[in-house]
Amino acid sequence: MYNSVEEARQVLTNVSLSALDRENAVHYLAEQNNPDIVTWLVETLDDDTFGVRWAAASALADMGQVALPAVLSALTTHSGSSWMREGVYHILHYNSSLLVREKSAELMAALKGPGADMASPAAALRLAQALR
Repeated sequence: MYNSVEEARQVLTNVSLSALDRENAVHYLAEQNNPDIVTWLVETLDDDTFGVRWAAASALADMGQVALPAVLSALTTHSGSSWMREGVYHILHYNSSLLVREKSAELMAALKGPGADMASPAAALRLAQALR
């Protein structure tokens, strides 16, 4: 499908391409062994296209605890984005790591509760500390 990770990344970031093409790029990237991919997928949590955001969140959830440091860091700096908060909620709820799912109740409540943009960064920091 793609000749390189960089080609897939270009498809992912090209908003003029179809959502399906960009979602396929997410799936391809998620299967690659490249440390930059987590960062790229986290950035995609704030994409304008729902399906692309959902694919990125699902891929990050499948990565388990490995993706959490970048996810939680992004949440602390982009907590005003409802798309970012929705993506992080999805990542926590469907996380492949039982430990992450068990320890994330406080953050999940903060993500959906009143003042989520204000409450979620502190809860994200506490979760990051609990998972160390």
